[in-house]
Amino acid sequence: MASIDRTAYPRFKRVVSAHELTEAVTPTQDEVAWARGKTQSDPHLLAPAVRLKAYQRLGYFPKLRDIPAVVVDTVRGVLDLPDEVGPETGADRTAKRRRGFVRAYLGVKYEAVTNKAEAFHGYAEWLMIGGKLMSHNDPDHLERVVKFNELLANCAIYSAALDITDVANGLAADGYPVDTDDLATITPYIQHTIRRMGDLMLNLAPPDHTPVTRLDLEPRVLFGSP
Repeated sequence: MASIDRTAYPRFKRVVSAHELTEAVTPTQDEVAWARGKTQSDPHLLAPAVRLKAYQRLGYFPKLRDIPAVVVDTVRGVLDLPDEVGPETGADRTAKRRRGFVRAYLGVKYEAVTNKAEAFHGYAEWLMIGGKLMSHNDPDHLERVVKFNELLANCAIYSAALDITDVANGLAADGYPVDTDDLATITPYIQHTIRRMGDLMLNLAPPDHTPVTRLDLEPRVLFGSP
């Protein structure tokens, strides 16, 4: 089984080694100078520096609360900040602006692959019930929980993608043109149709019909037969 930090959507290890802290987490002097140039407030100084090191390590921006405390402590120590200073989360607009600062500093364009990773983690976090309350000292158990959560997220995304494909193919079959650019704006990270609470039933029976996974957008008729 692949380590959780080496999956398609990596996360920090539950136990971060001293080597990783030194090689991948400790900010350089140039990075410290960059962070200080973005703010004059200690909490606001810590947040962009932590986001920078997290993005360099993972390739996306995790939630600040999902970053191990030892990582935050390491960055805080390099910045010479008091122990009581924590990374200020701020409003969504502030967090978005800080992510933009990091991308600009690293020369990273906000491309589809970046958006996909961040959107997936946000969706998986929404699906996780009691994620912040999850407490267990066994790293293997925690890894299984996280992987199960990502499996559940992938299943929900796959189901939504099948529904979108079915609707798009149905429109094309009825003669309606389907613009692929419009189709690309439809997200599979749908929440309002998913019941997270209550009694859930596991149905392992195969579907009555084989799911259609291929788009066929060539109009068959023009607004129905005369």
